[in-house]
Amino acid sequence: MKPEQVPCKKCGRPFVSQKVFQQIRTVIREKKLGSFADRYELCQQCRTRAFAEGLLGNNVETVPKVKHVAKRRSEKLEPVKVDPRSGATVFKSQCYSCNSGCDVLVSVKEGRVTKVEGDPSSPVTKGTLCAKGLASRHVLYHPERLTYPMKRMGERGEGKWQRVSWDEALDTAARRFKEIQARYGKYSTALATGTMRGWMWHFYRFGNALGWQRTGPGLAQCATPRNTASTLVTGGLAPECPYYDSTQCMLIWGANPLATFPPKALGIMEARARGAKLIVVDPVLTETSSKADIWLQLRPGTDAALALGMLQVTINEGLYDKQFVKKWCLGFDELKERVQGYPPEKVEQITWVPRGKILEAARTYALSRPASITQALAIDQNADTISTSRSIAMLASITGNIDVHGGNVFTMKTGVPPPNVMTLRQRLTREDHEMRLGSKEYPLLAGEPARSLPSAHNATLWKAILTGRPYPVRAVYCQGNNMALSYANTKMVTEALRSLDFFVVVDLFMTQTSELADLLLPAATWLERDAITPSHQTSYNHIHLQQKVVEVEDCWSDYKILNELAKRLGVGELMFSSEEEYCDYLLKDTGLTFKEFKKRGIVSVPFTYRKYERDGFATPSGRIELYSQGLKDLGFDPLPSYREPTESPFSTPELATEYPLILTTGAREPVFRHSELRNIPVLRQIWPEPRMKINPKTASAMGIKEGDTAIVETLRGSVEAKAWLREDIDPRVVHVPSHWPGKNNVNLITDNEQCAPMIGSAQLRCQLCRVRRAE
Repeated sequence: MKPEQVPCKKCGRPFVSQKVFQQIRTVIREKKLGSFADRYELCQQCRTRAFAEGLLGNNVETVPKVKHVAKRRSEKLEPVKVDPRSGATVFKSQCYSCNSGCDVLVSVKEGRVTKVEGDPSSPVTKGTLCAKGLASRHVLYHPERLTYPMKRMGERGEGKWQRVSWDEALDTAARRFKEIQARYGKYSTALATGTMRGWMWHFYRFGNALGWQRTGPGLAQCATPRNTASTLVTGGLAPECPYYDSTQCMLIWGANPLATFPPKALGIMEARARGAKLIVVDPVLTETSSKADIWLQLRPGTDAALALGMLQVTINEGLYDKQFVKKWCLGFDELKERVQGYPPEKVEQITWVPRGKILEAARTYALSRPASITQALAIDQNADTISTSRSIAMLASITGNIDVHGGNVFTMKTGVPPPNVMTLRQRLTREDHEMRLGSKEYPLLAGEPARSLPSAHNATLWKAILTGRPYPVRAVYCQGNNMALSYANTKMVTEALRSLDFFVVVDLFMTQTSELADLLLPAATWLERDAITPSHQTSYNHIHLQQKVVEVEDCWSDYKILNELAKRLGVGELMFSSEEEYCDYLLKDTGLTFKEFKKRGIVSVPFTYRKYERDGFATPSGRIELYSQGLKDLGFDPLPSYREPTESPFSTPELATEYPLILTTGAREPVFRHSELRNIPVLRQIWPEPRMKINPKTASAMGIKEGDTAIVETLRGSVEAKAWLREDIDPRVVHVPSHWPGKNNVNLITDNEQCAPMIGSAQLRCQLCRVRRAE
């Protein structure tokens, strides 16, 4: 417990700062509110209980709890209909402003999109839609959208462009790629992509058809570490797939779904209304942690220690599912021995989470069956992301919460081919794997053992571009990826991009990255393309429809661009002749064509649970692998452990005297998508500027007031942000938002060289900094 916090008189949990507590006491005394005197020393939860006991006395236990679940408008599913009120044609589709993939209704009148809203017929999103989705037409018709191909005329970054035809642009790209590969070799050209926009698998298929390596900020930094770890433990992605119906407890780890993940937010709040417990692990009070029964406010970057500590409590107190562990878990005795090094007292010292809260959280999760875990990118950005995610997956596993109703489930087979088939991974040779940049240092990301889709390690790629070692990389094709803003160590990234011989960018707008391109190609939005979109993150047993409803000038879908470029590079036969043919291929095992699917609007598969009882787990042993022989064979620890951040008060105490604060970054602002959408006025009105969360006590010591411009410095440089004074953030921690451009770009001060073992994640959540008021 922090010394400046006051504990609840009844339960002992800290709930309010001394300053606020004294203010409450003064108001009660001055207003003569004596009737409240017995309650102001209680936390909110105990205060509610005390109020009920005051009304009902001993009868409080006999009164049923009111469980209110919001009633939502429901409609019959119609892929296309006419709105009788407006006369608009309404298309059922799926939003891809982010990869939540929310079902939507798109109204079109006189050839223009007039409205985008949530789809009440959706079994997943039930009519809800966030601000990003609602603003989709503002992106579609933004006056600054790129609407035709252009080639650079002046110096790189000078901003001089000339319009060209698509044929000229693609012929030029194919010719230059061939010339560079003829001079420097096959691996001298790389692909770069951002987070999935509905065509991710086709992008990988294009790369594998050519044998080119890929990179992206969302690979080592988001999803790949936790998905790889989940697969190592369970053989699949169940830890990524919480099933909130009937869950008794939700453990939300490194995520804020109530602000950034609408479909999951809907499930969480409905489960909460039914009485399910909510445990949240987050250094910052968020929309989600503010609703928690138990909030574990840990030191940034110490997630693995906390997970191992919860495992220790669960195992030592016998709270695990003994029957499931005996039959289905491999390596339990070895794990039991390992976690003895993480007793709650030690974990408290590492994480700053009080011992009592660690015990309470572990017991609540383990005893509330079924229980679910929701995880997200925060656990992909620390000093050992694989150990962190494996430990969390093991917590779900030993409590018997894998593939059960209300726990974490394996998605159903809907008929869509698995990624390895869609992406032609089988075409990659042993040489392709060995030559991929980072494959030796980070085999779970870049090597043949990668359980997901192998990707070059981005920092290693920048060095190869800049130095020519281990071989030269001289050309990059970039699709939907603002690399000059989204990767750690912006200075290194920008220098690398400027030094390329040839650089192609496909995007919606002119960005910090597209300004550096030789060729700039205009991409279509999700409203301008046909697609089918299964999503393991939000929809576990459905295939969803995305319909092209309009066209804007000379913009092409990512698919069409790749297909036309593939023809010119000699691999057109491995792609598809049209979007419809590609969708037909994805749907072939369902027995539907895309035209038939468009008339249905959705494909649903009935849920089954405990599929492992029939098939086993998709691991080498067919069981849950708490001990990984595969990792041992690669020379890594077969069991999870805690690795202290490279920069911290404990690993670098001398550095901490000069840079005394822990910098964490990467939390999402709810109206933006990574680096996107800050140019949309209706969204920028909601969140106009980057705000650094800093404790008032810390700010006061530096002469910083609410709204002041603050300078945040690390060993690598400095950035600016507006001070947002928050009592809920630890005085030893500051949070600086990511993906803001210019002098607000936090990646100007982040490190990309001290990376997590096995998979190469940058430690974006746990670096050291200092803060001062701008002059």
